[in-house]
Amino acid sequence: MSINNVYKPGDQLPAPVPANTKSGAAVRLGGLNAIAVTDRAVASTGPVNADGSLNTAYNRGGGNANGNASVKFDGAHEVVVTSAAAPTYGQAIHLAAAGLTTTAGSDPLWGHSVDLAPIAGDAGKFITLVRISN
Repeated sequence: MSINNVYKPGDQLPAPVPANTKSGAAVRLGGLNAIAVTDRAVASTGPVNADGSLNTAYNRGGGNANGNASVKFDGAHEVVVTSAAAPTYGQAIHLAAAGLTTTAGSDPLWGHSVDLAPIAGDAGKFITLVRISN
């Protein structure tokens, strides 16, 4: 057994994520796709304001360092996908600035639908099981 294996199996790690990332959000970190398991930590301020009130900006983000969240790099996750029609099994899902979509454009591939029956939500939105591609 190697002694340099730090994380086994390494499918969930702390990572720097974009501002305002919430648990359950799809993220792309360089060339890696992931889903946030915790909110992004905002620990640059204290949990209590000078007047003793609760500081609502403070978020320890699952114990991660400031600006980081725990993310999962594999698995299938139920997410909201923007699409003109229900995503079909195996259909490519891309990560756009506004979120996950079935429209490729120049947006990077994030995963593939593995849902037998996506649930229709608001107009053009579907709750879909998506397997992360890395």
